[in-house]
Amino acid sequence: MKLTKKVTVDKSRGEKLVNTIKGQFNMLHSMDYYDDYEIEKMLLKQKELELHYIKNRFEFPKQYVQFSPSGADKCSRELFYKVNKATKDEQSSYPYQKRWTRNSTFVHEAVQRDLLYMEKMLPNPAFKVGRITEGIAKGLPAWEKNIQKYKVITWKGETFVLYGMVDAFLDYKDGSKVGFEFKTKSVTVDRVSKLKAPSISHKKQAIGYSLLFSPDEIVEGQPLVTPTTLDEYIIFYESVAKDEWRAGNFAADDMKAFYLNVTEKQKITLLDKMADVAARSGTGEAPDRKTSKCMFCNYKTICLDDVTL
Repeated sequence: MKLTKKVTVDKSRGEKLVNTIKGQFNMLHSMDYYDDYEIEKMLLKQKELELHYIKNRFEFPKQYVQFSPSGADKCSRELFYKVNKATKDEQSSYPYQKRWTRNSTFVHEAVQRDLLYMEKMLPNPAFKVGRITEGIAKGLPAWEKNIQKYKVITWKGETFVLYGMVDAFLDYKDGSKVGFEFKTKSVTVDRVSKLKAPSISHKKQAIGYSLLFSPDEIVEGQPLVTPTTLDEYIIFYESVAKDEWRAGNFAADDMKAFYLNVTEKQKITLLDKMADVAARSGTGEAPDRKTSKCMFCNYKTICLDDVTL
């Protein structure tokens, strides 16, 4: 009965959060408004700070094996090769693929701008972007490199570093903090309109963020989900491709939002995976490969040649 009640509460809250954030985007995009001086000034300061980040690269302890949430769903063998600095395959790409990623990057920046404009243009918005309260980014949005961090973790006797940055932390009207991770789809609009759930890789990425950004120290045997851990995430998709202009109310949905409330079990599973790779990096014994992950792997050649297959 307790489990049923918890699932029901999570589902109800999750639906409310995803409907609210999508509703805010739709409300904003139904309005006509002028550029706001204060918001544009803030975005300009953000750009200036990004120059600082380019020149002053993020530092973290190099004596430990390192992982990032973005690699949480990668094949353990690929992570093994990466942490052991194995030789990567030569990568080639086509010009249209560069334009693909370029377009998605600019949509990402537009979404960040939208989040700030929601705060000023919408009446009583339920979501607002968090703000940095100290340091060189004080007063700027709590997103990306402004909140980049690392955490040294000891798990199953292995010590390793988890590092990264989330797209944004949003402040919800009830005082809670919700992680916001934005993804684009670029081929056809129905790639988003037909989505029924977030991809496994994006869910695991959010689990990594929960481990990284929660203020609690990670101690084996102690609870990993507490009232202070940051376990709620919205995974938000937008299709770069849109329906035809005249589709009107019949246009395919180009935005979808999904809710994830990270659980104790999900955190333990990811910690176990990272600890296993860290342990193998010392023994030199490569993990089994997962062939479903080969497409985007940078170590195909060495993997095929590995005698431990």
